[in-house]
This record gives sequence, structure tokens and C-alpha cells, in this order.
Amino acid sequence: MSFKTELIPDEDFVFRQVTPRDREGPNGKRRRFPNETHFQLRKNEEGLSVNWSKYIDVEKNYILIALTKNQEKGTFQNHTAYKIFKYPVSFLRSIEKIEDVIHTPKFNGDPAPIGKPNNQSHSDVVYENDVEIFVKLMDFCEDEYDSAYCNFEVNSINDKIEELKALLNDTPYHRLA
Repeated sequence: MSFKTELIPDEDFVFRQVTPRDREGPNGKRRRFPNETHFQLRKNEEGLSVNWSKYIDVEKNYILIALTKNQEKGTFQNHTAYKIFKYPVSFLRSIEKIEDVIHTPKFNGDPAPIGKPNNQSHSDVVYENDVEIFVKLMDFCEDEYDSAYCNFEVNSINDKIEELKALLNDTPYHRLA
């Protein structure tokens, strides 16, 4: 079993989670946040990973981060290190070099393994790395900061996260029903 792929309407939003990495430029000055490194596709990625607002909100986004293990280190990700920005799908589709915003839900099992929860909201912004796209995505966050930045008290969910981690993979994020 897996999740059904759906068409994402222009009226909806997607969330992009970013860590404050690469904040210092080569000259020692602080760089923009988010900056171009937050939008560069890694090798073998076909799209920028985002989460569709139909299936997730900001709080659940942070919970999903906290229940996910870093594949290299084998430790749970630190949800407090992330910031989340919200993009209108219509805006993303209006950028000439972006091919589309597509729903690509992640089903890892029922139950999913510990540290690798299912994500019905997962979607991709499909494009090839291009500095013009990076600049438009950065500019949107700066120009529309009040509506783009998801201001959320991340520490307010620490107890909930610890309770979910104690359930191992018997959580709504790991099981379908």
C-alpha cells in the first residue's frame, strides 16, 4: 500500500524547511537567509523537497523533522535548527524555469522504520539548478517575509516529540491507520 498521488492546486501552499547553514560568505559577512544553497538540488534529486499544506501544517512539519534520522549520523534531526518558509504553488509555477510542483508522497512501510516516517505531504518543485530560480526563491522570502516565514515556537512541541519518540514506530507518522 502507498499514498495516492494527487494534483496540487495553484491555490495551495508548500512548506520548505531550511537549516541556517552556509550563513557566512567568503568575505566573512553574513549571507542572506535563506540563500542559494537552500535551493540547490543535490546529485540525483529531480526536484526540491517540500511539503504540501493539504496534509501538513507547520507544527506537524517540525514533528516530522524531529522523528526523522540523519542518514549519515544515525541520530534524530534537531527540529529546533530548522526554519520553515511557505510558498504559494501559483508563485512557484509562475517561475519560467520551474517545470511544475508535483505530489510525491513518501511511503516507507506500515509501520515505517524508526527514523524514517511516512510523509503523505511530500512534494517536489521540479527544476534544474539555475541561479535565476534560486534568486527568485530567496527574493520571495525576503519580499514577502511576513507571509512566507512560518513563525512558530519550536520548543513548544518538545514534550510531544519525546512522547512520539518513546512510541518508536507506533505513531501516526509511521502507521497508516
